[in-house]
Amino acid sequence: MKKILKKFASLRITVVVLIAGMMLVFAGTLAQTHMPIREAQKIYFQSFVVPIYLQNGTAIPVLPGGYTLGIIMVLNLLCAYLTTFKWTTKRMGVLLMHSGILMLLIGQLFTDLYSVESYVSLDHGQVKNYSESFHKNELVIIDTSNKDANDNPKDTQTVYSIPASKLVTGNMITDPRLPVSISVKEFMPNANIAMGENPRPTQGFGQRVIVQPAPPVKGDQQRNLACVYVDIIANGKNLGTWLLSSAFVNPDFIEINGREYAIHLRAKRYMMPMTLKLQEFKHERFTGTNVPMAFSSRLRLVDPIQHEDRELTISMNQPLRYDGKTFYQASFANDDQTTILQVVRNPAAVLPYIACILVTLGMSWHFIAHFLKFFNKFVKQDTEVKA
Repeated sequence: MKKILKKFASLRITVVVLIAGMMLVFAGTLAQTHMPIREAQKIYFQSFVVPIYLQNGTAIPVLPGGYTLGIIMVLNLLCAYLTTFKWTTKRMGVLLMHSGILMLLIGQLFTDLYSVESYVSLDHGQVKNYSESFHKNELVIIDTSNKDANDNPKDTQTVYSIPASKLVTGNMITDPRLPVSISVKEFMPNANIAMGENPRPTQGFGQRVIVQPAPPVKGDQQRNLACVYVDIIANGKNLGTWLLSSAFVNPDFIEINGREYAIHLRAKRYMMPMTLKLQEFKHERFTGTNVPMAFSSRLRLVDPIQHEDRELTISMNQPLRYDGKTFYQASFANDDQTTILQVVRNPAAVLPYIACILVTLGMSWHFIAHFLKFFNKFVKQDTEVKA
């Protein structure tokens, strides 16, 4: 067993992995010239192998992916810990440095697996208690029957969310918790949309919209306009065909068993325990130009659970950290009437800081240990010369 561990602890494996890592970074960087960054990250760094595709669609692996190299590096370090490193005070600096590197690799893995990025777009005076995904969609069915005496929707509504991954052409979506069954007739990840008579849908706003499948967008600042044709089935009866799209601002409405439901294909939402209201947006430009110099948002945060009700400012270098999320001032729109905040939830955010501290301590320990060894040797030689 020890012989096997020593083979995995070989310095040759370390060198090969580092060279493969440099090749992977080089290839992934070049790939970003003709594909979105998120797609390049998924293919090159958030994968086990990097394939190339032949004309007949056959995939041939050409490089190990980021996950493969990361796993090999972690195993290499662990085996070195168990077989090669000497657990002595003099070697403590090396152990701390390698522990920091190991934690950095683990932190990156946790970030890839568990971090979530979204955004909050707020017009002046608008209030929201959710953020939205940049690229993920969901099909939602909302029970809008709960209304007050003035026929206005109540604050609490029942929302049934179906992830876009379930919207596969030919799939039948059934669940005892859903008020209806949904038959997916055709799903388009992206489409060109124009106003015009569409004979295919029999219900809803989609009857006045023409859609044509389109290739996915390549820019990271662009969004695909997903569209789907679905049949809604309730009580064993087909209620008709709807065309739903993430480009539609308003939902369609259906009535089932005397209750009204809204059905909508929209950006995936992440609910927050508090509300944010845009009080004021400031945008400063360099004199004589339209180049942004600084911009910030003055918000009102209300959290009834934590009894929070306060005003705060989020600027380019001053994010808000709340509820395990970080809110960054990302952009603006509509002639400075709309602010766009990037929201990042990363449970492993602290691990890179710990890793850097360990590496710094290890380097310091290693330097001081060698310095003391040199200093003591110098003092001893000086003493012998004087004697």
